[in-house]
Amino acid sequence: MRIRRWFYGRKRGNRHTGLPWLGRAGETLFFACLLFVGCAGLAHIFSAWIWPEWRANRHFVSTQCLVKAKRLITDEVPDGYRYRPQFFVAYDWNERTHHLWCYDIAGYSTTRKARAREILERFEVGQHYSGWCDPRFPERFVMVRGFSWWLWLLLLLPVPFIAVGLGGLVWAFLTWNRSPEQRLAPRRASAEGTNGERLQPAYPFIPGNVDLTNSPGVRLAYRLPLVRSPARNVIAATVAFLLWNTVLGIIFYLFFSGVLLEQSGWWFGLAVTPLTLIGLFLLYYWLRQILLTGGIGTTRAEISDHPLRPGESYRLFIEQTGRGELNVFAVDLVCEERATYHQGTDVRTEIREIWWTNLFRRTELKVSPNRPCEVELSLRVPRDAMHSFKSEHNEILWKLVVVVHMPGWPKYERSFPLVVYPRSAVAIESTASG
Repeated sequence: MRIRRWFYGRKRGNRHTGLPWLGRAGETLFFACLLFVGCAGLAHIFSAWIWPEWRANRHFVSTQCLVKAKRLITDEVPDGYRYRPQFFVAYDWNERTHHLWCYDIAGYSTTRKARAREILERFEVGQHYSGWCDPRFPERFVMVRGFSWWLWLLLLLPVPFIAVGLGGLVWAFLTWNRSPEQRLAPRRASAEGTNGERLQPAYPFIPGNVDLTNSPGVRLAYRLPLVRSPARNVIAATVAFLLWNTVLGIIFYLFFSGVLLEQSGWWFGLAVTPLTLIGLFLLYYWLRQILLTGGIGTTRAEISDHPLRPGESYRLFIEQTGRGELNVFAVDLVCEERATYHQGTDVRTEIREIWWTNLFRRTELKVSPNRPCEVELSLRVPRDAMHSFKSEHNEILWKLVVVVHMPGWPKYERSFPLVVYPRSAVAIESTASG
């Protein structure tokens, strides 16, 4: 029988299977490509423009030259013509006379013919003028020199690629083979005096709840942390948007003001089209995160005790802020199973929702900053429910999921991790005797 090999995640009913290592590898490769493009662009800008101009202004030696001829070179480009002034000069260096065509170190050209003719009229044929020669390579000679401030701004162009690529690689290596719950609540081996730490030796394969009980609640005992805080998404989107579009704005300013237009032509505008599309996407993503955070608001979940025990009841408090109308506001208790296994030479991870119950659901709800939605619930873990579990290849995860659906927006979920311990020995003995 032929075995079909899937190189991407797929869903079978309520089960999700895929290749996590392939996703991580693709993510790492993407950030590595961004870093490579940024470093290559930075190296090219530095070697082609910055370093030659720096040497011409700092290391070239002044000498006298004789202008023997001059000419105006016309280059045909897709958007028209470009004009380059050049001078045929003779100068002595190291007891040898050199003859060459030159003007500046960058090979100046312009789309304005009158501007090129003005440069030619500055130097008369048969006259001597001051110039600068490269002592290391006498064949390099310039008649004018100076720093172009717009060249140094070009160094900002590769910065977004390097920042995103390097940051993504660091994040990928730090979170390799770690689930969101593990990234949220890292184990603290040195923590002392907590309930989770006291129970940990008795249950070595149950995740500790140190980071789930270190924040006291306002109504109840503990405030549950989010698996992923929306504030982090807003901050990350804001930094990426400002960094990328600031550099893009500088490039467009230099281009349309004529500085880059004279040096590169309209092909440069076509080259920055992908950068513009990325900037527009970052603008959309930034506005979306602000609208989601400001419109849906914050979600606060508090619980009366933690960790949870099967068969026992707990009080739960949910507060949802925001502004406007909510089509759906629901609170669910979910248990997921994650299994990592080998299929041939591939390593796959299967995620299956093994238990789900709705604790609260309400439609057509209006909230405002002054009148948030506050819900007090009773949470009860089933008596025969599987407790939380964590091993090398298997994991049982419990979480509280708050579902918010606003008109015109996709369904938005916020998850709060929970830890369920086995029923105590006393409870088990009481049930057996009964």
